[in-house]
Amino acid sequence: MAILENEVEIVGETVRKERFGMASVHDVCKTFTGYVLYTSEKYSDTCSKSVEENFAGTAQVDGLTVWRSNGEVPFADMLLDFVQIGAITFEQAEFSLTQKNKDSSASLKTLYRAEDGNIYLGEDSLGYREERIAKLKFIENNKDLIEFVGQGA
Repeated sequence: MAILENEVEIVGETVRKERFGMASVHDVCKTFTGYVLYTSEKYSDTCSKSVEENFAGTAQVDGLTVWRSNGEVPFADMLLDFVQIGAITFEQAEFSLTQKNKDSSASLKTLYRAEDGNIYLGEDSLGYREERIAKLKFIENNKDLIEFVGQGA
């Protein structure tokens, strides 16, 4: 476990640990998201997910930590909490957050104002998500083969 300082700078963003939330009452387990780090620290089953449980909803794709549900990189606070439980390194968090910023910039460049006066994202503005989701599905569908190859068979 790598407990980080109460204030961390990552990819030009300063992130502070939460003063509220389930993990805020004990200084030793303050988190960036407010969630407790480990499931064993939850006060009851009705509490929010722990950081550990949230990490179970992620996967590694091209060196990025992404949500399995949508292929997006989590926000900095969650990535830093993943670092705190030792699930990823600080460098992996930086790499993922750098890519998240690039994804956002590329998507915003596609904005346009339609004839109805509303502003919309352009075609393929979220194409990176579709590509990551396809890779996630491939990994999930070929998990046994990937493990087999990984064992040097």
